[in-house]
Amino acid sequence: MATHTFTIPKDSLTKSQLVILEYIYSNIETIPFLTITEISNELGISDATITRFSKKVGYPSFKEMKMAILSDIQVSPAKKLQNSFEEGDLNAKDNLLIFKEIQHLIETVSHLDIQILNQAIHLLLKAKKIYVFAKGAAKSPADLLVFRLNRFDLDIQLVTASGSELFEKLNNLSQEDAIVLFGFGSVPREIKLVEDYGKKIKVPILSFADRHYNSTSEEGVTTFFVARGLPDDYHSMTSVVALIDTLIVEMAKQMPEERKQHLENLFSLKESYKHNVPR
Repeated sequence: MATHTFTIPKDSLTKSQLVILEYIYSNIETIPFLTITEISNELGISDATITRFSKKVGYPSFKEMKMAILSDIQVSPAKKLQNSFEEGDLNAKDNLLIFKEIQHLIETVSHLDIQILNQAIHLLLKAKKIYVFAKGAAKSPADLLVFRLNRFDLDIQLVTASGSELFEKLNNLSQEDAIVLFGFGSVPREIKLVEDYGKKIKVPILSFADRHYNSTSEEGVTTFFVARGLPDDYHSMTSVVALIDTLIVEMAKQMPEERKQHLENLFSLKESYKHNVPR
């Protein structure tokens, strides 16, 4: 997998520098072959700002940073698949959102770590109760996750509360539970608050993030990166839903027998009443 990691804390970067960082991570394969002016024009950020960013993350110049990235690049299966799309006769299709979604799926796959996936599965299966926090459009994939996990006989609850009502939910958390967060774009303050509180009381956290600078896993937090485009793009939930479905299928493979029996009971129940309520 083509990768390069910047170790500088994200809270030490300016808003423009975060945009540059996200652009580099989202275009890691091509960055070494772009000029500083090309990136500047693409982002609407000055050459000088990009130069300062290069120095901020530890390189004498933009050129030195590009060389460091180039030395880390390897051709991944995802990149090969992407190349096959680029070589085809796409005509105007490459301007359609659905083509961009394919690119986002490829990027999501290229950053998917099987070890992180297994950590997430372990986290969810051992939790006494799972609290899923989401706001805005993220409530849709969060609701899907809750629906799927309910089939495994897990005690799970979707929380969309804000204000003082949110604290009522947080007050019920214990270290035996698990928190699932959906923090996309400009992460809602409620989601940041939940993450901060969860870390303080040491509740395991599973996080879905669509910005590389928000997607670094740390102690107590297991993070999935999902590609949804640059900050000013249209953002759909295609990659998020695909990752959730992947998580559910892999969880089913590792499910204890008693939970598998719950699924069998559900199937039998549906079968016994299929004439009353068609499946």
